[in-house]
Amino acid sequence: MGLPAELEGYWDRHAGAVEAYWARVRAAEGIGDVTPHVYPWTQVPVFADLMLFLILHGGKRATAHLLLEHEISGSPVRAVGDYSVVLDGFGRPGCVIRATKVEIEPFRAVDAAFAEAESEGGGSVLYWKQGHWAYFSGYCEAHGREMSEDIPMVFEHFELIDPGRAPAPRPRASTAATARSSPPSPARLMPGGDELDSSPPGKRDRAPELMRGQPRPRMRPRGV
Repeated sequence: MGLPAELEGYWDRHAGAVEAYWARVRAAEGIGDVTPHVYPWTQVPVFADLMLFLILHGGKRATAHLLLEHEISGSPVRAVGDYSVVLDGFGRPGCVIRATKVEIEPFRAVDAAFAEAESEGGGSVLYWKQGHWAYFSGYCEAHGREMSEDIPMVFEHFELIDPGRAPAPRPRASTAATARSSPPSPARLMPGGDELDSSPPGKRDRAPELMRGQPRPRMRPRGV
């Protein structure tokens, strides 16, 4: 069953805004004439927003995915120094990051320091392995491969170069009366709002990271 016609090009709808944002960041940071990767952290919009929130406000500075992704798609592994424009759940530019360390190691190599850098599970390796094993197992099965602790992974560290247009988290109203007296935030009027909903996730558990869409250079067919 093919993708519904209205979803074709979903992540490319704001390509003009992405180009303009990247041009502003390049000028502000003195970045040379390079083409960034452009992608949402995952193809599921709500999780794309969650992962972007963790980068901007949760200290997320690492990510991991299967090397198998690149073998299947033919896309290159990101290299140290590569820039990426991370999209929000609507496909709008959310921030710019730069890869600072990229290693290919087996799944079993993950340690507490890397799990903490991913900002998921408070540095618990067990939490990290449970969430990533569950997702990667499904990906492997879909492509006729077997998940194992020896499967090659791409472990990437990155730094935040520009925080985009997402505001800092707003404190929640302490009482129902305060909440009733406060006008709704523009971020909560989405879809189609002008900013991210950056209010804290509250009691919502941080879901394990889903696989990103394959990165691709801007203005070319998609890669990771």
